[in-house]
Amino acid sequence: GHDGELIFEDSQTLAKIEIEIINDDEYEKSEDFFVELGHPIWETDFGPGENGADGRPVLGAHTRCKIVIIEDKEFKGFVDKIVANANVSLM
Repeated sequence: GHDGELIFEDSQTLAKIEIEIINDDEYEKSEDFFVELGHPIWETDFGPGENGADGRPVLGAHTRCKIVIIEDKEFKGFVDKIVANANVSLM
């Protein structure tokens, strides 16, 4: 997998990540992968304190997300038609 970093400014609660999907022009069934957020790292450590209580960053309940790239049914139909025609030609 790949690692990346999100940097949040003070009071920021939302950030976007971009994931490049590489199209290899081959028919494939649906594929999936996960995006997981690691423990937040506080840029400045002001000593001990409870996470969240003194503004320290905390993660919510959902830290892992499954991404599913669904199969291209149009391309599958095209491939199936070519295969069917090839099978007829061989008979």
